Amino acid sequence: MEIQTLLKIQKLDLEMDDLKARARAIPRESAQLDTELSDARNALNAAHTQLKDLEKQQRHEEGVLADKTELLKKYDAQLFAVKTNKEYKAILAEMDVVKAEMSSTEDRILELMTDIDLVREQLKSAEKTLRDEEVTVQGTKRQLETELAEVTQKLGEREQQKRALIPTVDEELYELYEKIRKAKKNGPGIVPVKNDSCGGCYMQVPPQVVNEVIGGDRLIMCQSCSRVLYWEENVKE
Repeated sequence: MEIQTLLKIQKLDLEMDDLKARARAIPRESAQLDTELSDARNALNAAHTQLKDLEKQQRHEEGVLADKTELLKKYDAQLFAVKTNKEYKAILAEMDVVKAEMSSTEDRILELMTDIDLVREQLKSAEKTLRDEEVTVQGTKRQLETELAEVTQKLGEREQQKRALIPTVDEELYELYEKIRKAKKNGPGIVPVKNDSCGGCYMQVPPQVVNEVIGGDRLIMCQSCSRVLYWEENVKE
């Protein structure tokens, strides 16, 4: 019976639909892995950049502190050279300003040192994350490559099986089947009648039509979805 052969073709088509969907998904999954790896590298680079910036700021503040220290020594030496009380008080005032600035600079240096320690920990974590991510991505991509090769092989096998079956089916029937599948976006074009309902759209099939499907004398299509209907008992081998 041609309907049995067409069901075999449909089984191959549905399997190929799944295989093609998987073949399309694998490159996307591989690209997503690359994105995740890139994100891990970017996080590491950002931590490196942040650490360099903080260390640069620390060196700058340490330079400022060193300059203030030298200036304070200069003022201190000047105290012994002044001749008036007014000059003495003026230098002391300047020294107080410098000491206040030095205190603020020292506070900034301490804050920077704390930030640097924190970023160094973040850097270690980012390095470990990247190493782990590289191992995971490499392993997963190898698996995906193997799977894609297997999927491609299975697709070829099923396509070959389908080509062998097509000549054994009436040309008009096969064209109708393909037309239905295209209309249903590659879903099943031939469906069984179950519980007096269409196995494709699940709409109720009139009793007279059910009897005609059971009889199997001619091609019957669902009045709701236009799929070809069959009775499972008629196609059992």
